Amino acid sequence: MSTPIRQHYVPQTYLNNFDNYSSKQPHVFTLSKSNSKIYNAAVEDVAVEKHFYTLHKNKPSKTDEEKFAWENYYARNIEPQLSILVQQLLKTCNNALIQDNAVVLNKQQKELLSSQLLAQLLRGKSARTYTNELYREQLPIVANSIKGVIPPSDTKKLKLLSDFETNDDYFLETSMQAILYGIADKKSYNVMRDRVFILFRIMRDPLFVTSDHPVAFVDVATHNATPFKNGLIYPSTVVFFPLAPNLLLGIFHPLFRNGYFTKRDCRLHTPEYKQQIELTQYHNRIQMIQCNNYVYSQSANWLKGLIDIRNNKPHIFPCHL
Repeated sequence: MSTPIRQHYVPQTYLNNFDNYSSKQPHVFTLSKSNSKIYNAAVEDVAVEKHFYTLHKNKPSKTDEEKFAWENYYARNIEPQLSILVQQLLKTCNNALIQDNAVVLNKQQKELLSSQLLAQLLRGKSARTYTNELYREQLPIVANSIKGVIPPSDTKKLKLLSDFETNDDYFLETSMQAILYGIADKKSYNVMRDRVFILFRIMRDPLFVTSDHPVAFVDVATHNATPFKNGLIYPSTVVFFPLAPNLLLGIFHPLFRNGYFTKRDCRLHTPEYKQQIELTQYHNRIQMIQCNNYVYSQSANWLKGLIDIRNNKPHIFPCHL
C-alpha cells in the first residue's frame, strides 16, 4: 500500500514536459506571483504539499488504505492515463511528416482528454479554495435543516453533525466523494467533449508556459480568467491547457466567433509567426493571472515578461488564428 506524504496536485509526469534540462532530474523555471521571484526548481519540489489529499491523517483507527485513498486514486487511475495520452499527442504533433490541419485527435482520445482536464481542474489548490467556500456557505443551511429532525436526546447524531461543521476531515472526505463522482460521471465532461478541440503548434520563441492551475478558463470578451467564474455554456469562454512548450490545447464553444473554429475540431494548427507570438503572449498572461501562485516554464526569459502584468488584462485574443 502506497503511503505518500508529499502529494502533487499537478502531476510530475505532466510537468516533465516543461523540463529545462539543467540537471539530470527534470527542472522547471518557476515564477512566484506573490513575490516576483524566478528560480530553478526540481519538478518533484513544485506543485506539491504534504498531506494535500490525506484523509483523517490524525486518526489512528483509520488504515493507510483509507487515509491515502484519494491520493492513490489519482496516482493509479488519473495520472498514468494523462501521461500516456499527452505523450501520444506530442509524438503525433511533433512528427515532421504531419501536415498542418491534419486530424491528430480521435474520438476516444477527445473523450479521455475531456475527463482528464476535468480531473486536473478539480484537484488543485484553486479548486480546494472554491469547494471550501461552497462547503462553508452551504453547510450551515443543511445543518440547520437536519437539526430540526434530530431529537435533542440523540447526542451521538448531534455530535456528528457538529463535527461536520468544525472538523476539516469531513470537508476533505466530502470533497473527495463529490470530485471523484464528478470525474466518473460522463455527464460532467460531455459538455467539454462536445466543444471544438484545436492543437496549436508553435515553432519559435516565446513558447508556452504552464502553472499550478494549468487548465485555464477565460472569457475572451472580458479577459476574466478567475478560476470557476467562466462556464462552458458561454460562447466567449475559451479553455487552455498547455501540453508542452510548443503545443497548446485550445477548447472553443461551437458558436465562438460565429463558428469560426468548428471545421478545425481535433486538428493541428500552426499559426503564422505573428499570430504565434500573439497567441503565446495571450495564453502566458492568462496562466499568470489565473494561477494559484506559480508559473512554470522551460525558459526563465519567458517568465520575466510576465512579472509586470500580474494584475493587468492580457493582450486581446488573436483575431486571425
